[in-house]
Amino acid sequence: MALPQAIKPTRPMKQLFWNKLPMGTITQTVWKDICDPTSDLGAIELDYTEIDEIFCKNQTVSDVNATVEKKKAVSLFSHTRANNIAIMLSRIKLSYPEIRMALLEILDEKLSIENLKAIKQYVPTSDEIELIKDYDGDFEGLGPAEKFYRQIVDIPRLSERLSTMMFRRRLEIDVAELKPEMDVLRLTIEELQNSRRLKSLLKTVLLIGNHMNAASFRGNAYGFQLDALLKIRDTKGTDGAKPGSGTLLHYLAKAINAKDPSLLKFLEEAPHIEAAARISVQTLMNSVNSLVAGMNQIREETRVLRTIKTVPPNDLYIDVMEKFVDTNEEGIQKIVEVGEGLEQDLRKLLTFYGEDPNNTKPEGFFGMLVSFSTMLQKSQIENEALLKKLNKSQQPTNLNRRPSATQGGLSVPPVRDGHLDDAIRGLRSGLRRNRRDRPMSHLYSELSMDALQAINASVAKAGALAHSRQSSRLQ
Repeated sequence: MALPQAIKPTRPMKQLFWNKLPMGTITQTVWKDICDPTSDLGAIELDYTEIDEIFCKNQTVSDVNATVEKKKAVSLFSHTRANNIAIMLSRIKLSYPEIRMALLEILDEKLSIENLKAIKQYVPTSDEIELIKDYDGDFEGLGPAEKFYRQIVDIPRLSERLSTMMFRRRLEIDVAELKPEMDVLRLTIEELQNSRRLKSLLKTVLLIGNHMNAASFRGNAYGFQLDALLKIRDTKGTDGAKPGSGTLLHYLAKAINAKDPSLLKFLEEAPHIEAAARISVQTLMNSVNSLVAGMNQIREETRVLRTIKTVPPNDLYIDVMEKFVDTNEEGIQKIVEVGEGLEQDLRKLLTFYGEDPNNTKPEGFFGMLVSFSTMLQKSQIENEALLKKLNKSQQPTNLNRRPSATQGGLSVPPVRDGHLDDAIRGLRSGLRRNRRDRPMSHLYSELSMDALQAINASVAKAGALAHSRQSSRLQ
């Protein structure tokens, strides 16, 4: 194919804006025949002088007071693509030449990791690169996306460059995240290997299980898979069983609490196991492997770039990245060795506790032990609550009843005819009269002052009369 010959204009011309088809798609369109030099397609003769006169740009006289109409930016890309790129660029507070320089010279202080990630998301495609290279118009009239791409279009292997730049920037962060997780797993392995409480607890469960299974093929066991611990509560006690025997788990908690309560909190000897249960070992190892892959990618990029001759003169990628590899290669190799050793020790731990390391995830194993610990302690709490309830129900129910008039050896006889002396003796001894009607406070509240004075006078007169009689008797 060949481009149809065109006469160059004699003056600046207005633009006919269109989206050029990428060269790779021309062969699938009608334009293949149009651009075929052997085609018999003809074209009408054009008066290019007339075209220049009619469609040339308007020549305006400079006037500082005139309002300049802002030209609408032209886009070679789709509206959505160009708009997304423009939004991305607005968040990077650098000019397009400054972004180019930061990418070539690997200037960390200019572009953040988020900036690099955003640029990588909108790396120009091969078709877009071709559109930019083929465009021979005024770039000042194009949009932000086209202007930016013009600055970076000649940076070799831009997508791979951005990936390795991000890896370089994130290496320290990734390593800082990996080490604590590795430490937690290492500590958990040591704690479970040395936990005497867990071993004693498992032995207790084994003895109970062999006893209960003595008459079946499950008896005479030398061990069991630990997922059985979560099934203990499914074995229920018989109706009317003793308190604390609702399920086998309740009985186990009761028996342990009576003999060795420390076994109820067996995970105190493995304080890191809960954190270990939240760590995906597979994800951890993938992260370790990604460190190796990232270093290998940098080596490959530096090798390829050495074979490219058309490299911008201020491209410092090879120098910066080779120094980075030399500085961090030994440290990454140590992390890889620690990760591989950790993976082997986890498999040994699972085997040690009777689990199949090929079918059991370490985090699942740790999580199972945490769940069993929670269930066991909850069962003991339920046992204690039940025992407290039973003790309360067996207490006497008449503890809050008021004592009768005869309790405690106290007795005040009622006032009857001829027994006034006895009543007075009772008053003098401080004993209250035993009355069945309403309280005295209610009686007094209903009496007038005159009535109260009359009662007091009668009591005083009775007391004087009694004293007189007693004196006569003594004489």
